[in-house]
Amino acid sequence: MMFRYFLFSLIIIGVGASVAHAGLSPAYIIKAAKGGDIVAQILLAETYYKGDGLDQNYNQALYWYEKAAAEGEPVAALMAGKILLEGLNGKKDERRAVMHFKSAADKGQAEAQFMYARCLSSGSGISVNAESANEWYKKSAASGYRPASEYLNKQKFFSRLHKEFTEPYKTSDINSRLSRFESFSSYRGMSDSGKSLARKEIARLVSDKAPPQLRKEFAAAEDDKGLLMLVKWKYLRDFIVSFLDDNEISELDALAARKIDQITAIQVAEQRQEYTREVQSLGRSIKALKASVAFERNQREELEELYTLAQFDEVKRERKTHRKTLYSAFSSRLLAMASKARYVTDFNKIEADYVYSDDGSTELTKKFSVARRAYTPFTGYPGADYLNALYGGDWSRLKRYDREYMKAYTTGYMGQSIAAFGKIMDSLSAMGGRKSSAAKNMYQNFRNSSLITPILSSYLVNYDARYSSCLRSDAVKFKKTVTSETVYKNGFGNRVGGYKNPDKISYFTVNKEFGDIFEKVGLAKADSGNARFIEAIFNPSSSSMSNLSGVIQGIDKIMDNFKCNDPKIKRLEANMIGYYNR
Repeated sequence: MMFRYFLFSLIIIGVGASVAHAGLSPAYIIKAAKGGDIVAQILLAETYYKGDGLDQNYNQALYWYEKAAAEGEPVAALMAGKILLEGLNGKKDERRAVMHFKSAADKGQAEAQFMYARCLSSGSGISVNAESANEWYKKSAASGYRPASEYLNKQKFFSRLHKEFTEPYKTSDINSRLSRFESFSSYRGMSDSGKSLARKEIARLVSDKAPPQLRKEFAAAEDDKGLLMLVKWKYLRDFIVSFLDDNEISELDALAARKIDQITAIQVAEQRQEYTREVQSLGRSIKALKASVAFERNQREELEELYTLAQFDEVKRERKTHRKTLYSAFSSRLLAMASKARYVTDFNKIEADYVYSDDGSTELTKKFSVARRAYTPFTGYPGADYLNALYGGDWSRLKRYDREYMKAYTTGYMGQSIAAFGKIMDSLSAMGGRKSSAAKNMYQNFRNSSLITPILSSYLVNYDARYSSCLRSDAVKFKKTVTSETVYKNGFGNRVGGYKNPDKISYFTVNKEFGDIFEKVGLAKADSGNARFIEAIFNPSSSSMSNLSGVIQGIDKIMDNFKCNDPKIKRLEANMIGYYNR
């Protein structure tokens, strides 16, 4: 008897309780089942349930499942419950189904625990008891039944989802919550069908709550802030939009468009009033032109991206037309003002005050473009801003440029390194009984350094080679000797030998007015502080100062393209000497 029970068990486990696949005759199985063999009863029930080896018959399947269930078999009770719950035998009986599920669940059958929990959740054959149902879902999941785990994960997700949407929020709040729910972690542990159901529920909630709230926000929108929200509502509420259907989006778009027209109509009227009060009240005057340019620039800054809205095109054209008449009336006067400017910065201010760049090319802008060339002859050259300011003698602007260029040596990592090196020198001096201020001096030297030094250095060492035709009889000649030594050291860093290299001798000739400058920039003495400073810091080939090499490249290009007697060169020379001697 025990052997037969074991044999039937193997059949059930290995081949799914199929008579045909087991190679057993139906008559044999029926005889064993009638004889009270529980395994045979289950196998016969499965055979009738699947119609595999015998005609499918749910009534017979139920009969034999219940026979085995009565003997305490949990799998048989589970299957009997399924037939009764679904009414496969032609008569649904939810109460009997629940009894079978409960019987199998009590014996630890994981799927039966899940089915019993479902009945408790839905009220099928038993009173609804959500708390008890949740406990049975947990027991089923703990027993390893995956659908129970997926269900709990799904319920956890839906519980959190509905909790987030129970109160009315601004659509910005809804959108931010949706962004969190869209993360992978929110769907972790859910089946594909669960994820699909979750997205449908989210879409239902969004469709229910977001459009009404958006309509309220659209209706309440006003001023620039509200206008920006209306223009960018789909971008600002991108997660909401992703759950709305096309009809809902089109309806909201239409509402936003109508509200945009209402707000911009008010703003256009206000702009016209302000323009009349602030600009046109000044009459046909140059003050009116300045006020108009300032008004237009302020509108662009205040409205920002809203400035380009088509609703503002007409009023912008009106202001542009008004400025055009003022440009024509005061063109000569403005050009006269520009011609009297001392520096390019002054010229730029006049142009900025009286010419609005987005008005397009006018006769005035063309003339200003021509006038600008007189102040900026080196535009397009490396270091053009600095060289043009030097050409114009704009000392305050040059000083600002110098400080900006040297900022790397007074701030950040490089500044910290220089400061640390200076402190080491101060400490060494203190150890020798001397007071030193190397750290402070190094910082001040870098802070007060000027790009005039490398510009003049490059200019002077190339002068006789490129501008020899302009050398006069009183020209000054300099001899520069550089002595160097090659040293050999052993693995411990000790000197073991060496030899002196041949002296490198260079000759430079410059006009007399540059004689003192040649000495001051350190070119006459190879071991002078300035000479080493120029070599190490301002050398155009130095990668560490690639941002400074532009002005040196620029002065070299100027010497290539301008003759030494060109008025621009003479003015540049005078300002270089004047600035260095200030």
